[in-house]
Amino acid sequence: MRVKLRLSHIFVSRDRVVPSPVLTMERTYKYKGFAVTVILEPVWEASGNVTLLPAHGYVPIVHIKAAGAIRPFVPPIRLAGDGKQPFPTQAEALMAGFSAGQRLIDDTLAE
Repeated sequence: MRVKLRLSHIFVSRDRVVPSPVLTMERTYKYKGFAVTVILEPVWEASGNVTLLPAHGYVPIVHIKAAGAIRPFVPPIRLAGDGKQPFPTQAEALMAGFSAGQRLIDDTLAE
């Protein structure tokens, strides 16, 4: 399993971009000869001012490639939780993304 953290960017004004202290997460899992990468995209609630609120939830984006391949087998898949809402925690979003990748590999890609 590989873990990578990326710094998100938040627009503070029209002409300035300031790095956010909030990190997005990317994890890569190996499963049956494939690499399942799950990237978490935070969902922000509008605060009505310049104050940054915590993320409202997370949307997992799943990429599936053969181990060592450059191009993915399927286009990226975005997942939503119950009622088309984002997942409330990073752990739930990561598990949902990896589970969806496993099912897709088992049902369509694995021989």
